Amino acid sequence: MLHRGLEVWGKSLHRFRWAVIMSWIVLIVVSGWFSIHYSNVLSGGGWDIPESESLQVKMMLTQQFDGRAETSLVLVFHDDQSIAGEPAYTDKFTKMINYISKEEGIDNIYSILNAAESMKPGMVSEDGHTTYAFVNMNVDEDYAVNLMPSIQERYVAYAEENEVRSYLIGAPAMWGDIAVYSQEGLARAEMIVGPLIFIILLFVFRSLVAAITPLLVTIAAVIVGLGLIYLVGSQIEMSVFVTNSALMLGIGLSIDYSLFMVNRFRTELEVQKDINLAMGTAMRTSGHTIFFSGITVFAAMIALFVVDVPAIKAIAFGAIAVVIFAVLATLTLLPVVLTMLGERINKGRIPSLFHRKGKPSAFWSKLARSIMRRPIIFLVISVLLMGVFSIPALDMKLNTNDITILPEESSVRTGYELYTDSFASAGTSTNTLMISVDEGRITDQTYLTYIADLQAKIMEHPNVKQVTSVISFTAGMEPEQASVFLSSDPTGWPQGLEPMIDRYLSRDSKTAVLDMTFATDGASDVSQALVKEIRQSIIPQTDPPEALSFVLGGDTAASIDMNEAIYDGLLPALFIMLGLIYVILVITFRSLLLPLKAIIMNLISVGATFGIVTWVFASGHGIELFNATANGYVSNFIPILMLALLFGLSTDYEVFLISRVKEHYDETGDNEESVVVGIQTTGPLISGAAILMIAVFTGFAFSSMLPIQTLGFGMAVAILLDATVVRLIIVPAAMKLLGRWNWWFPGMKTPTSNSVYKKPLIE
Repeated sequence: MLHRGLEVWGKSLHRFRWAVIMSWIVLIVVSGWFSIHYSNVLSGGGWDIPESESLQVKMMLTQQFDGRAETSLVLVFHDDQSIAGEPAYTDKFTKMINYISKEEGIDNIYSILNAAESMKPGMVSEDGHTTYAFVNMNVDEDYAVNLMPSIQERYVAYAEENEVRSYLIGAPAMWGDIAVYSQEGLARAEMIVGPLIFIILLFVFRSLVAAITPLLVTIAAVIVGLGLIYLVGSQIEMSVFVTNSALMLGIGLSIDYSLFMVNRFRTELEVQKDINLAMGTAMRTSGHTIFFSGITVFAAMIALFVVDVPAIKAIAFGAIAVVIFAVLATLTLLPVVLTMLGERINKGRIPSLFHRKGKPSAFWSKLARSIMRRPIIFLVISVLLMGVFSIPALDMKLNTNDITILPEESSVRTGYELYTDSFASAGTSTNTLMISVDEGRITDQTYLTYIADLQAKIMEHPNVKQVTSVISFTAGMEPEQASVFLSSDPTGWPQGLEPMIDRYLSRDSKTAVLDMTFATDGASDVSQALVKEIRQSIIPQTDPPEALSFVLGGDTAASIDMNEAIYDGLLPALFIMLGLIYVILVITFRSLLLPLKAIIMNLISVGATFGIVTWVFASGHGIELFNATANGYVSNFIPILMLALLFGLSTDYEVFLISRVKEHYDETGDNEESVVVGIQTTGPLISGAAILMIAVFTGFAFSSMLPIQTLGFGMAVAILLDATVVRLIIVPAAMKLLGRWNWWFPGMKTPTSNSVYKKPLIE
């Protein structure tokens, strides 16, 4: 019924061409305006796990403590020519503080210029050339992220004018830089991808008009998709990674779908000589395949909504938006354009030395026959090869998004490295332990005594570089004296001490903070083991008073919480994904075994891809080609996102190939010959589509953001493996071995080899 409906739609489209064209023009104009501003609604948020301990700590810090806002920054200042305390150093530092304080959103700054005397030594590096300051902003987090890149650029330039180095670091600055480099990487990818796509389309179609048409439809689909992302992003939090991943998928799918539709239309037009009949046949065949391919990708992405990570859900939504409009554009706008062009689709023909009209290459049929003569050998060798590729994935380690995902030229990364290199107490990850009491005050003598003991106990751990708490500012006092001091009127405290105590003691004096700086990065096994040890061992060993409650958050705790959320959602997402894809493929192919075979092959392909990605981007083999640095990890949202994308796109090629095989099998009942014809007719086109996809994804692999580079490279590798090892070797070998069981479906009659054979159209 769907076949028939699409055929009728294709034949009648020419009558409704202007309605379709005008609808798309309105969509493009409105969405174009929205898409210009979409970056304003993207943020660095979405990575906190709902109801997690790390999120609870984050909310307590920002709501109960002065100077702990989500937009808190650290200013790092370095002067090679003078040291802290010298007039020249003080003069330059004062100029930098005065300059940044005038920027929009800056509220107050705490530095050696206004700090208590007891605090100043800890705020200056051992060599005296570097200091830092706490900078608080009075704007919300999303606005700060959008504000920071321009502030940072002006500030760094002003520092260079004064012959010093100074940077702003912290979450808003980091996510601001991520947004900037994401946009720059996107522009760079587009510069690489655009010309490559055009050249490949020109080579595939050998016609200027036929090569341009898919590009125009792709641009339309992507613009409208971005417009939808803007509308949703203005209402809910959307990660800055949404754009890159959505465009990567949107461009790839739109070009792929357009390629198949244009090719089928041209082929049918050459045979039937009637535009409407040719479009009807193209819609019945390629249109049907595109429709189910889109549903498959949609199903794969929608499964990600079971993963309890808001940013992953946002990325999945962005992908779904572009998939929907890629399918809509290919089934409405593109057919209308093709019917309006008619024979003119072949205008601007380019001669080819490799193509002889009416004589398709015998390479594909010879390859298929050769493999099916020795199916077991080819199948075993291919699976073993993919297994070897998969081995590095066994050691894949995941980490959260931190400063290392920024390129080395990033001002924020440079400032962070300057800070960690200059201060012995500065480590590569910070975690925060919150100690609260329901009744009384945390500044009571009993609790302060306990906090001091706990701080000393944690400091004994070899992986801990620094622990700071309210006790750090009452050094030399007995617990009873410290309790009285902290409960007294702050106006009697030494000048400049109150802002620091406010960072470690809540406004109601019921919660105290212990900032713990670890020597290892937040995602490392050592750091994660230490967080678990603090929670499960160190705190119980210190025999805490029953009235106290503890929550631990920060870099490592957030990494643990996010990894757990991803692992908890991985199997449900995978089962939903596999279940939906299986059902869709069963409906598409009317077979129970072919969908199962497709899923098994996809799993093999996913394993091999993960292995190669780990070998390159985590272990660093050849990573310098992408101007990136390996840190031993893969961003923790990449594998599950790649899993969904790979299943969607791999199934995409499966649908195109098997649909063509089934067309011939339904006519002849000859399984082996149908596989040969299917590979011969779709082989050149799938190869062309794969080259296009690889070009798109490779462009993103050379962007500036490590997670997007990893995703782009992984997708390019996956498509390469899928279009070569899987489609050209494993598929024919497996289908040969299964024989008629390929097409087994309860209640369906199997075509016999005596069926009337109609020679298929060569795509």
